[in-house]
Amino acid sequence: MIFLTRSVFTVLLMVIALLTSGQEWFHNGKTWFYDVTTGFDIPNYGVHYQEVTGDTLIAGKTCKKLKYVATNGFVFFDYVHQQGK
Repeated sequence: MIFLTRSVFTVLLMVIALLTSGQEWFHNGKTWFYDVTTGFDIPNYGVHYQEVTGDTLIAGKTCKKLKYVATNGFVFFDYVHQQGK
């Protein structure tokens, strides 16, 4: 009986591991806010935000496009790729 319980528990852990391995960290529309209080550019202090604006292909790999907006109006984009995707 103990062997059967351990086997069921092991299979359950394997299924959970397989289901959680497909998690996506950067969902479209997700936004993060940052309170910037350091640096040499005084007008740059304040709340900045970064938003996931969509997907794109770079070198054949699916990447997320992140838009970063600073308080002073400076905007730039980052691109991230999840390994194995």
